[in-house]
Amino acid sequence: MKAFSNSNSSTNKDPFKLGDAYSEWFSAVSKNPDKSMEDGMKFWQKSMQLSQQMFSSAVAREGQEKPEPVIVEEKGDRRFKHEDWSAKPTFSLIKQSYLMTSEWMRGLVTDVEGLDEHTAEKVKFFTERYLDAMSPTNFAATNPAVVEKIIDGQMEKGQFLNSDITFREIQRIKKVLKKKLNNMYHLRVEYPE
Repeated sequence: MKAFSNSNSSTNKDPFKLGDAYSEWFSAVSKNPDKSMEDGMKFWQKSMQLSQQMFSSAVAREGQEKPEPVIVEEKGDRRFKHEDWSAKPTFSLIKQSYLMTSEWMRGLVTDVEGLDEHTAEKVKFFTERYLDAMSPTNFAATNPAVVEKIIDGQMEKGQFLNSDITFREIQRIKKVLKKKLNNMYHLRVEYPE
């Protein structure tokens, strides 16, 4: 272990000097906490709106109009073109959470007073790369197009032929569960004592 440690001690683990850049950024942000607190409040308010929207979607009756999204992707963003990003509440929540967090992080690294231009650009650039890397479209479990391809491929190969439960039964279970959730929020009946 010591040999491994010694052999890697000379390697530069921060060739872009990001530690220094983000330290300078944090120092500048700390001197003017009003902007970051304002950005945090906006993020919190949108998070509450999104929570309320998702709860409303979960208990909505069939055919009921869906609420407008709290945040939408920028025009030309092709990552979220699959219809399930808007049609399915789970994927909509994932997408909107990502977009809100991205917007918040961009706000934190933009227009920071007391930061030299080169460091500010470096922090913005690498924050943007981080946000791109963390997009839910980059992960199989959170990308509806990938999930759809996996299921279609498994169906084509007949991998569900021997399963104990059918897709028809899964659909029936979903309908029953949705009905139970809808009925859970009715007015309570007062019973005589």
